[in-house]
Amino acid sequence: KAVVSTQSTGEQELRSTAGNTLRQVLQKQRQTKRLLDTVKLLVDLREIRKQQAARRHGTFIEPSVEERFDGNVDKIKRVIRNNLETFYAEEKTLKVLMEATDADIWGVEKKLRQLERLPDKVIDYSSESSVTVTTCTTRDAETLT
Repeated sequence: KAVVSTQSTGEQELRSTAGNTLRQVLQKQRQTKRLLDTVKLLVDLREIRKQQAARRHGTFIEPSVEERFDGNVDKIKRVIRNNLETFYAEEKTLKVLMEATDADIWGVEKKLRQLERLPDKVIDYSSESSVTVTTCTTRDAETLT
């Protein structure tokens, strides 16, 4: 029996590129989540320091400064969340691409296994993208070999 590679070079490159890109997107997601956590921790730290300053020294931050800080933090969080949503969309797209490729490969492999079990068929593996099956008699098969 002939050994057949069910993946064309282009498909292998596509899968490899999609896999590498998916790893990069997942890494960016982790970094972005850490950044969002860092911003939250900085806000918490600022609140603790404000409370300490008020308790120890009686120092308070002006409301306009507080509003400006909160506005800037909100802008930063919005940008980070938008980036995170973009990364989730990219991840989903890449996973769909890779699953579709897996399904296509699996379907071709299944067809090949089914066709190889049929004794009165001649299977032509010469084309990378398709398999040709011809029904023939035993005499015809002998002339092909």
